Amino acid sequence: MITAEWAAGFIEARGRLRIHRRRNKEDCFLYLGVRHIDRQVLGLLQEAWGGGITQQPARKKAVIYYCGTNRYSKPMQRDRQAKWNLYSRKVEICLRCILPYMKTKMKEHALLAIEFQNQKQPIGNSRAGIRRAYSKVQHGYHLRMEALQAVGP
Repeated sequence: MITAEWAAGFIEARGRLRIHRRRNKEDCFLYLGVRHIDRQVLGLLQEAWGGGITQQPARKKAVIYYCGTNRYSKPMQRDRQAKWNLYSRKVEICLRCILPYMKTKMKEHALLAIEFQNQKQPIGNSRAGIRRAYSKVQHGYHLRMEALQAVGP
């Protein structure tokens, strides 16, 4: 069992919050991903909010470093990491739980993400004009999130 305070700190430190634009589609979706070496830690987040855990694919590259005249090689740390993925409404639920405990710039991202998810509405394909207008609104949120992330922490 984890606390919201712990989850807020962990997600702020290791998490990635995005509004993704779907390829070849007009709409966007909310995404939260957290990478960590210890899969059990990610399992705690999964128990609390659902989502899925994936193992990062191994890469052939290795980090090469030198100590004096000796050359060492070890696998890249990222290769050993697992990733917890959460999408759309579940991201909003998670963010609402941890928002009071967030302390970094990611809090601004979380507020924008919650606003984005709240404005989402299902629109059928029969009303193409409304769909295009709604797509522009979603794309506007996507651009606002990118601008926030470009500023940095």
